[in-house]
Amino acid sequence: MQHQPTHCLFLKEVARKHGADAACLVPATKLVIKEELARLCGPDNPCPSYGLAPSCPPHTMAPSAFRELVAQCLWAVVFKKDVAMELLLGPQRRQVVRQIHQICAAIEHAATSRLHCPAHGYAAGSCKDVFCLHTDACVVLAHALPCPHAHLTHPSLSAVGIDFQALAALAGWPYSLQGIVDPTSGQTLGLMAGLVLIEKVSE
Repeated sequence: MQHQPTHCLFLKEVARKHGADAACLVPATKLVIKEELARLCGPDNPCPSYGLAPSCPPHTMAPSAFRELVAQCLWAVVFKKDVAMELLLGPQRRQVVRQIHQICAAIEHAATSRLHCPAHGYAAGSCKDVFCLHTDACVVLAHALPCPHAHLTHPSLSAVGIDFQALAALAGWPYSLQGIVDPTSGQTLGLMAGLVLIEKVSE
């Protein structure tokens, strides 16, 4: 992996400070983006969150547009939380996903305030399910009102076609859809991740 710029390394600490179990910098060009993965968020499957929020299809950017954005970036801050599978399969999942969005927001803020460059976060899940579960409809889509959680919400990783398995491999993190058994605790852990693209900045 190419030399990691010292002016971006502090963003890994920002991720950990806000609750990530691990974080790393990866070259943006190494991200694997697949249209077929984005289609899993589409109406033909169907995804239960389809059409309900700006962070999900058909309202978020397509993989082709995401590739264009990635081409403007040099690095991505990738971070994860290791969470017991029993929590990810229950209602507690929403709190974990919310924290992924919050970590994204913290990294974005740090990048824009310290590096003075645009940063773009992507997180797990639908913002409607996480932040507005008990609201009948998204106020942005239904009423053209400002999002009350705009400072926290981010587009879905899956919606833009990011290959999650490839992302974990790029970061050097063991990953399985069924979870990984922690040798210390014997607990089966699932991996929840997010990333923040950092646009090109000079040293």
